[in-house]
Parts: sequence; C-alpha cells; structure tokens
Amino acid sequence: MTTVDNLLTKINTYGFDKFSDAIPKKDIKVLKSLATSICLPSFITENQARLLTKILSSYSSAFLDLEPEIKTILEDNVWSKSFRVIENIKKLYLSKANDEELVISVEFTNNSRIRDLLSNMAKGEFGQIAKISNKTHNYALSETNLVHLVEALKPHKFEVDQKILDFYEIIKKYEISEVKTNYTFEEKLPDHMKKLLEQECGDMNTMSENLIQDRSLRYQYFSKKTPKNPENLVDLISAREKTKVWVDKNSYSLTEIFNVLKQLNRLPALVVFDSTGEEGYLKNLEIFQESLEKNGISENVGIYFRLENSEKGKIFNEAIRQLQYNAPLNKDTLVAAVQLGKLPKFFLKDCEWTPKSVIVLDSTLRHNKTAVYSNRCDLIISYSDKESIIEAKTNLWRQ
Repeated sequence: MTTVDNLLTKINTYGFDKFSDAIPKKDIKVLKSLATSICLPSFITENQARLLTKILSSYSSAFLDLEPEIKTILEDNVWSKSFRVIENIKKLYLSKANDEELVISVEFTNNSRIRDLLSNMAKGEFGQIAKISNKTHNYALSETNLVHLVEALKPHKFEVDQKILDFYEIIKKYEISEVKTNYTFEEKLPDHMKKLLEQECGDMNTMSENLIQDRSLRYQYFSKKTPKNPENLVDLISAREKTKVWVDKNSYSLTEIFNVLKQLNRLPALVVFDSTGEEGYLKNLEIFQESLEKNGISENVGIYFRLENSEKGKIFNEAIRQLQYNAPLNKDTLVAAVQLGKLPKFFLKDCEWTPKSVIVLDSTLRHNKTAVYSNRCDLIISYSDKESIIEAKTNLWRQ
C-alpha cells in the first residue's frame, strides 16, 4: 500500500517544478519543505500531515498522470512512520544562576504568544537577567517579578513550582497599611535593618533627608517625604521611584553627578563608556577626568578597557597611562570604568569590589553583560542628551 509520505517522495523525485502551471508557487514551496522533513528521523507532526493532505487533495487532478490512485491514497491516509510529537513545556520555578543567586526561571517550548508577553512585561516591569537557552529565561527574584509572572503565565497553563505559589500567597496577603506601620523610617524599623543601614550610612539620627530617601529603595522602607525640587540634582536622584534615573546632559555636568554621589555616600561607582567613535571616547575621557579632579578624586581610579592602536586610540590609551587611571580593581577602588556590553572577567572572580552606583554615559543599560552586573545596584544613572526611547516608553507604560 502506498503511503501519503511515499506519494510525496514520488512527486518530489519527479519534480515539483513540472506542476508549476497548476499549483501556486507558495504551495509548491510548502510541498518541497515537507518533502525534506519526511526524510528526517524526526519525521513530521500531525498538523504538518494535515496540511500536506489538504494541499495534495486540492491539486490531486494535477498528479493523476503520475499517480492514478492519488485520491484513494489520500482517503486511506496511511503513513510509514508515527508523527513527531511536539514537546510542550511550560514551567515556572526557582533556580540558581551562575553566581548561585536564586532567580525565577521561565521555561517553555517555542511559543510566540508567550515570548511576546514576556518581552512586553520586561520593558514595563522588570529586567531579564539572562536567556539560558531558547527555552529558559531567568528573572530577578523579587516580590514584583514573582507576582507579575505568576499572574501573567497561569492563564497559559504553566506548571508553577509550589515554593513560588507559597510566596505568591504570602505576598498577596500583604496589607500595605501594616507594612507601612512596620517599615517606616521615622517610626519603626526592624533591628536588623537598622544595623545594616547604620553600617553603611552612619548614625540614623544624623542622616540627611535626601540620604534617607535615597536608601529607601535599597532597604525597602517608607519615609515621610516632603515636596522636592525636580530641578535640584540631589533631589532628582534621591527621590527617584525606580533604580534607573535619567539625568539630562544639557542641564547637569558629570562633575555635579559625582558631587551628589559623594553627598549620598554612593562611592565606589561604576562608569560605563558608550560612544559611536573614538572621538566620543576622547571627549568623554576629558569630561570624566575633569569631574573627578573637581571632586578631589585622584587615586584609586581604574579604566579597564583600551582602544585599538589607531591615531586617536593611541591618544586615549596614553592619556589613561598619564592620568594613572590604571589602579587594580580591589576594595579601595573608588571609580571603575568599562565599555558598554563588555565586562572584564576579574569583576566577577574573587573580587571584593562592589559598586554602590552606576553611571552610563550617552546610553542606557539594556540586556547585556554590563546590565546584568549593574542590576545589583539600586542607583543606575543614564547620563545623555535625551532619554532613551525604550525607557521613556517604559515610564509612560507604568503611568
């Protein structure tokens, strides 16, 4: 008995192009693709088989001279192999990233609806840490991420790990009034939080209002806020509602930014260089040097990248040597600088250095190695002429 796939092989051997007058090009293209797939060990899926049968039935009269029994073959619908079963994975669970930090993992087989859903959510609510494979995406473990992922993926019949469901139930029971009562800076803070805060910022009774507001994101407490002047840079940065904040290059200097970081005890800092050409690197190096000098920072500075040995590249590299911006990265480093998207391995290996703030020159951090590393900070400043289109849309989306 002739099977449907053997029929397709027979037509393929004869030549699809010989039927071009009777069959549209798009359908011939599909038949050629399926003829290739049936020769593979994995064979074809049931849906592909239905499509093949439909096309062959539609143009069966064109194949009568080659195979007079084509209608009977298609009606019997016999195949030489079992159809390939498509793996359907939909899981939401906790796992450990490369640095052993717990993350939320979303694992699913190729599904454009779910992929687009996650992409849109990442733009509006949270940043993706890493794409492990085409099937697995990791996200930072936080209350916001956990709730949004559970609520977005449950309708798609994801298998949700019990630990995540337990966390979800606890979080959904939070009463904001109760949380505010127990985590308000001026009234009541847990002892362990007070201890951590004073270790970093000194006596709580002498902390400035700006410093109190600035640390509220890191330590997740509430504070009684007074109206701020949005044109005052220290107010703009300390009163931010998200970890990322845009600072207009036309309104403020890099010198002013470093001055604010000193006021808020935000050193050491990571500076991320991003330029479209060598001229841009030279210009930013000059601005960088001037801002450090005016803030009294002359030692413990490291720029951990070099340009190629072109004319301007040599000038850039020599300037780093003369300025002595080549300090080894250790616990004493005050300012470290890298290129966008590139992170030296020693930043991750046996290093005591951790930035308290990040400044990105002429760009914004999105999904790359530098962004992943910088996400540990609760203050990431994008310093550019205009706000990133992506970030601007994200802010509108949040509103």
